[in-house]
Amino acid sequence: MPAMSRRRVTPWLDLALLLGILCVGFALRTYLLGAQNLWWDEGLAVWAVRKGLVGMTLWTASDVHPPLFFWGLFALTRVAGEGEFAARFPSVIYGLLTIPLAYQLGRRLVGRRVGLLAALLVALSRFHVWWSQEMRMYMLAGLLGTASLYFMVRWWQQERDGAPRAWRGLIPYVLASAGALYTLYLSILIIVVQNAFLLIAGLQRPAAERWRVWRRWLVGQVITALLFVPWLLLALPRMQTWSTSEPFRFASFIRLYLTALTLGISTHVERYTWLVGLFALLCVAGALLAWKRGQGDARRALLLLALCLGLPPLAVYFLTMPRGLFYSPHVEARYLLPFAPPFYLLLAWSIQTVGERLSALLGGRAVKRALTGERPAEASTSIASRLLGASILAAVLVVFTWSLPQHYDGRYLRDELQSLVRTISAYAEPGDAVCLISGDRYPIWDYYYHDPEREGLRPTVYYLPQGTSAITAENVAAQLAPLTAQHRRIWLAYFESALQDPQALAQGWLRERNNELYAARFDHNSLWLYAAEGPLRVAEPAFPQHVPALGLPPQPNLVGYDLPTAEFRPGDTVRLALYWEPAAAAQVAVSLRDGQGRVLEARDLALDTAAGLTRTEAAFPIYPGTPAGAYHFQVDIRAGEQGTSSLQLGALRVTHTTPPPRPPQMAQPVGADLGGVARLEGYTLRVQGQRAPAAAIHAGDTLELTLYWRAPAKIEARYTVFTHLLGAAYNPATSGPVWAQHDAEPQDGGLPTTQWFPGEMVPDRHLLAIDAQAPAGGYELEVGLYDTMTGARLPVAAANGQAAGDRVLLGTWTVQERKR
Repeated sequence: MPAMSRRRVTPWLDLALLLGILCVGFALRTYLLGAQNLWWDEGLAVWAVRKGLVGMTLWTASDVHPPLFFWGLFALTRVAGEGEFAARFPSVIYGLLTIPLAYQLGRRLVGRRVGLLAALLVALSRFHVWWSQEMRMYMLAGLLGTASLYFMVRWWQQERDGAPRAWRGLIPYVLASAGALYTLYLSILIIVVQNAFLLIAGLQRPAAERWRVWRRWLVGQVITALLFVPWLLLALPRMQTWSTSEPFRFASFIRLYLTALTLGISTHVERYTWLVGLFALLCVAGALLAWKRGQGDARRALLLLALCLGLPPLAVYFLTMPRGLFYSPHVEARYLLPFAPPFYLLLAWSIQTVGERLSALLGGRAVKRALTGERPAEASTSIASRLLGASILAAVLVVFTWSLPQHYDGRYLRDELQSLVRTISAYAEPGDAVCLISGDRYPIWDYYYHDPEREGLRPTVYYLPQGTSAITAENVAAQLAPLTAQHRRIWLAYFESALQDPQALAQGWLRERNNELYAARFDHNSLWLYAAEGPLRVAEPAFPQHVPALGLPPQPNLVGYDLPTAEFRPGDTVRLALYWEPAAAAQVAVSLRDGQGRVLEARDLALDTAAGLTRTEAAFPIYPGTPAGAYHFQVDIRAGEQGTSSLQLGALRVTHTTPPPRPPQMAQPVGADLGGVARLEGYTLRVQGQRAPAAAIHAGDTLELTLYWRAPAKIEARYTVFTHLLGAAYNPATSGPVWAQHDAEPQDGGLPTTQWFPGEMVPDRHLLAIDAQAPAGGYELEVGLYDTMTGARLPVAAANGQAAGDRVLLGTWTVQERKR
């Protein structure tokens, strides 16, 4: 292709590649964007913008960050709302715009290929994706800081080349720099880097040109400072001094810095030292080669990148050390984010430089061999040298893409406070009050509690304790008595409040003086309603979260339901609330069913339709062994002569549960029936660490017993499995003949009997550690089931149908003394 044609094609090729990179970056940054609960800082951001423009600005003046990010968030939430996706979307845009800026900066400093590669690395960086999905100001600071750096480089090159009216290039620089300062105080470090670079670079220019450039630069710096002065005049008198920092070893800080930049990981960074070390080695080798091969412009570019990667982290480290001025925070990886793009640019440059050097070395050796007659030059050598250079890039991209899934793995929207808040909304009456004990978690509460659609309908919230750090026996009356005198009904909400009322004194005080109309736990949180008299009624009009497409033919009629989230993991609870219109009495059953229609668990609901609009609740806990997959609810109503009708509603997913380990093949069939509830099909017994079934057993061994259960029908109660190794001798440690035992619900509580699917085999492993003092002799192994609530054992019928007491004897084994 002629040279002119290549020059015409290259810009379009770059544009096409850059658009592809942007598409990848956008997909990575919007994937699961809203599928994550707000954390404390994000909740605080929403809490701040709800103060209004003036109130928010004054609050930021006394806080640790300038207001530009909050101004943008304020404007966006007024248009798009405060949902998790919408409120985080500005950070997506800021992160996305950083990608083409990295390309432009790389193209100006090194060349188009390095610019494209830098853009690709920014797009794929887990660190950059992570903070592009957070409602914080760091991504905006990174965008404006990179823009400031780019406009500084462009202006410098225009001045160096003697471009006419080059001073105009300072205008976008000033705007970007002032914007960065209005976003994050740490952005001053970018300006420090720029001044250090221009001071050093200017010394290499003739004196007349040097002073001309410095004078113009100084004017730009003065204008930037003047634009920031109004904010300083407002903020300085309001700034407070406090510290949350702790001493932090410098070596650990550097390891955190490098691990965050390369892998986007900020915890257990010591695990990745070797991998991060390879990245550091690549960057150092690339920088040295570029310095050796390059001249003026290349070396100045390396100087600028070295300053960007060296000075800010050092400053951040010292700023996070304990001191008595302004705010000294913990060392956090996010403080390094604004300085990340220069790192990806240096990494891209190093990949190109080292790849070219290795390719040249390989190609040079081939030529030398051809000249000396050792080996003829072959076309395959050229291909191999190119592949060698490309392999470095491939290895870097593999590491970047390997790290990304770990970021998404923990992203899902939990029912953190949503059900609790909806419960208050459903039953609140005029004049109610909410007493919230939450420590410093109030921004998260406020995020879920505030609802523009029900503004003024939800009770006033009082944040307790007031004027003290904890509720004590001495101050509990002073905290609550004025509120009970002012409000007829008190909602008491505990939200992660262990530090402020660990003895539940507020609950005890209210319970002694009022009736408890409502009480429920929501995982780690709790909610009560106290009043002198009842009853508990649903407020009208009701606002259910979901409305079924079709009502139920018989009365009562289901008018809506609450199901705040759609994904559940082990430790979560699926909470379904149903709203009913008043009608004749009926019996209601709610079952949670999998995609095949099998019932995981069911709940019978008491329905008092005479009380008017009614709300019933059903909770289904998710355990580590709960089968993963898609689920839905089935509501069955039996209403007198009208018969039974059913309605399917809700859609949810159970994920991240642990399937039972693949058990060994069942060695011994049993076929015992336990109370008609479950059938013990068989078992496998072996010494832990051995594959073969147990043969020689010694005192001190641990037996691995795998039981195989099957339920003929749905089990309604929870049963505990007992496994005992019984000897003839008395064991003083157990006050009986038991020398090893393990009692637990199936799969160590991971799959309770209430969640067994009928007809499905359930492997259930138990580890029995034999007492090291167990005397030699014969031992029996007994197993069985007992009711978890009452302790009553289920009767056993052997395979031949004969009654066998309340246990299954698996056999007798000889335990030998361990040889010393």
